[in-house]
Amino acid sequence: MKVANLFHNPKAGDSTHDKHELVSLIGNEGFKCVYISTKGKKWDIDKDADIGIIAGGDGTVRKVAAYLLKKMKKDIPPLALLPLGTANNIASALNISSSPGEIIASLNKRQAKPFDIGSIDGLNGQDFFLESFGCGIFANLMNAMKKKDHKEKSASEKLNDALRTMLEIAGDYEARECKLEIDGNDYSGSYLMAEVMNINSIGPNLLLSPFSDTSDGIFEIVLIAEKDRKQLVQYLGNRVNGIEEAASFRTIRGRNIKIKWEGLHVHVDDKIVKEKKEIKAKVEVEPGRLQFLM
Repeated sequence: MKVANLFHNPKAGDSTHDKHELVSLIGNEGFKCVYISTKGKKWDIDKDADIGIIAGGDGTVRKVAAYLLKKMKKDIPPLALLPLGTANNIASALNISSSPGEIIASLNKRQAKPFDIGSIDGLNGQDFFLESFGCGIFANLMNAMKKKDHKEKSASEKLNDALRTMLEIAGDYEARECKLEIDGNDYSGSYLMAEVMNINSIGPNLLLSPFSDTSDGIFEIVLIAEKDRKQLVQYLGNRVNGIEEAASFRTIRGRNIKIKWEGLHVHVDDKIVKEKKEIKAKVEVEPGRLQFLM
């Protein structure tokens, strides 16, 4: 019998996605299901499992990826994603829109697709990213949102609150000097925001890099300068008012990035980086480090 490790965030989704329902559905597809709560302190996985299944949002995906990259190194099985989070940007980037039940029912028909990750050198406690690594306004937004109480808010209310907060920040955020080298070329300047993107959206579904491909072995570096402030404010204002559109900011493609940011607003995926002085880091793409079932 095939074996599946189910990594489940019991706080994500609703009662139709609880432990017993998911284990039952996976068992119906011919898998022995090994259940792991991502809220638990100890994860007892089957190291010989045929697949891994991640039930949760972007934060859960990162938490599982960090564990597997450290624990299993090169022998990581293909991963199936059941998007149960608030924004689900990774699922969106992979064009996964089916319900958890529909995804589980098609596990035996899905094919593995490579997924690149970013390797980071020089940051305090963060050495990889799945979604993006960036400096400036978005990291400042993350700081602001962590101070708010969202316990009684729905997923859509949380997203709308984040959009309105980022719009407020974008109006007067001070541009920072950034020394930036991409594949040996100099792109230094003063920026409101510099994001190294592996997927197309970040945060509250901000479609900053519509052409990003998680399997092409290259990143999109989105640069938003002072002269782009009006355009950024307009884009965020449209999103607040329900107008869905892709952003169109200066974007450079590259595999090797060196960055020095004169500020402390820096993030890696959903993690805020805490440094006591300016940020200096090197980023490289690791092509196909993970695999997701599509």
